[in-house]
Amino acid sequence: RYPPGVLRPNADGYLGHLTPQQARLVDQLRTRLAASAGFDLALAAARDVSPDGYLLRFLRARKWHVERAFTLAREDYDWRLRMDVASIRRATAADCLGCDPQVALRSFPHYWHGK
Repeated sequence: RYPPGVLRPNADGYLGHLTPQQARLVDQLRTRLAASAGFDLALAAARDVSPDGYLLRFLRARKWHVERAFTLAREDYDWRLRMDVASIRRATAADCLGCDPQVALRSFPHYWHGK
């Protein structure tokens, strides 16, 4: 099962619902990023359902303008490298919180932090 918002029935511009033009723009963005020094699409898209889903987020956010989507995706990727997001995602809740996660759940009801 895919996360909410990734596959939407009859939703133009989402996985499984791309026009031929949108599919070409995804390919153009993929090519542009592949030519960018140091960019690893597999690493960037690790938390997404697919690399195409990752690319589509940036294309939709920039109204299908490939160069602006490229800039946004590259900035996102560079920020994630600088902040070492991959190690944060691997860390346990206790490591991130510095305490037992149950303490946080008692202090902050689940609807406040998305649990």
